[in-house]
Amino acid sequence: MTNLKSIVLPFYQGALTVNTETNPADVLNSILGDNFISEGTVDNKNKEQLIGQLGFFGT
Repeated sequence: MTNLKSIVLPFYQGALTVNTETNPADVLNSILGDNFISEGTVDNKNKEQLIGQLGFFGT
């Protein structure tokens, strides 16, 4: 099994934390698979949609 810390830590520090060292789109592209689906209570988002949404918050 993959070490979860090696996935979760870059996700939070690189994609969810606004900083000048990382680009959320680059981090998410390296972590998420091409067939990734974020399942929400209202709707689902594919990889590109989630990257677009999180990228909006970093601007």
